[in-house]
Amino acid sequence: MVYKTALPILVFASVFSPVGAITAEHLSRTLLLWLFVGFLIFAGSMMLWYKPKKREISDSKKLIIYGVAVGGFAGYIGGLLGVGGGNLIVPALVWLGIDPKKASATTSFIVIFSSFSGFLGHISVGNIDPYLLVLCAIGSIAGALLGNYLMRKRLTAPQVKKVIGIVLYIIAVKM
Repeated sequence: MVYKTALPILVFASVFSPVGAITAEHLSRTLLLWLFVGFLIFAGSMMLWYKPKKREISDSKKLIIYGVAVGGFAGYIGGLLGVGGGNLIVPALVWLGIDPKKASATTSFIVIFSSFSGFLGHISVGNIDPYLLVLCAIGSIAGALLGNYLMRKRLTAPQVKKVIGIVLYIIAVKM
């Protein structure tokens, strides 16, 4: 995990996620769905075809600045669209040259907090279906356990990128 980038992402994603959730109340559902589909196609394409340059970012200031920018943007968009922001954070970290496995691990840590923050934003405006909440919680726990196993034991970094890209495309088609 890349802590010098993860912590600023976590803080700024958690701060901006409720702001996105509150903003969503003032936009049409159709617009939000199309924005989400467009983002999924972009992120899926990036994960499948973008080849980042191998670079090691050692400058602490740059890591923190990248973390603030990625966190603020991912938190806001994640809260706006009702997603945890991980769909934004992983591609952004890969684009910065961070190994896909490290990017996924870093994002997994961050999304717990930014998702909860966005969740609180949606609760504040009364947009929670209790039945859907329970189903999502069960799916999230099962997915986290399966994902952890696959990431640690079965998949290489290029395979992780392909899986993430394909999953993003599947979600876009479903939407």
